[in-house]
Amino acid sequence: MDAAIAAQERILTTSKRAFWLPTFSIDAFVRNIFAKEGEGTTAPSIGPISIPQKDDTDWSVGVFATFPLIEGGGKFATIKRAREDLSSLSLDRASTAEKVEERVRVAVDETGFSYPSIRLSREGSQAAARNLDLVTEQYVRGVVSIIDLLDAQNNALVAAEKAENAVYTFLINLMDVQRAMGRFDFYLSVKEREAWFQRLEVFFRKAGVAPRWR
Repeated sequence: MDAAIAAQERILTTSKRAFWLPTFSIDAFVRNIFAKEGEGTTAPSIGPISIPQKDDTDWSVGVFATFPLIEGGGKFATIKRAREDLSSLSLDRASTAEKVEERVRVAVDETGFSYPSIRLSREGSQAAARNLDLVTEQYVRGVVSIIDLLDAQNNALVAAEKAENAVYTFLINLMDVQRAMGRFDFYLSVKEREAWFQRLEVFFRKAGVAPRWR
């Protein structure tokens, strides 16, 4: 889109120059007779006088300048259209930039929510496992019924699945962040990753935020 905007700006500049700058063109050609034979192909000589012959190679080069004086407002219309097209491209680029930023922010927020849920889900799974142990012990003693034991087993199983799914949810959200950014850190070398962290640290310090990964 930046390249399209630059091209449209060039078109607008050319349209403005059309009011005072003519259109230049160069026309050139070369023609050569490689072979000729037969009667009359050579000029006869009259006594000691030889009639000059035409050269076998002809060439011509011409430079032309064209400047139409009257176009019925066509130049003004061309400039107006070029400006409108440039404005449209600029708006499209701004809209695309906002959409990209929105996608990145949403992906980062979702990742920020899913990462702590890993710890919370694991704590819930551990609590459900301890509850299952207590209910199992009470069932053995005949304090609780089989229904209570089955409920405790089901809760422990569901909590364990949530703890496992929380990890995959975080990884999916992390990949969404990478995709929204247009870069995948897993494929970067150590040097490239370190350079990225340095740029990120400079950005945070300029914003007045002290990075916490150092």
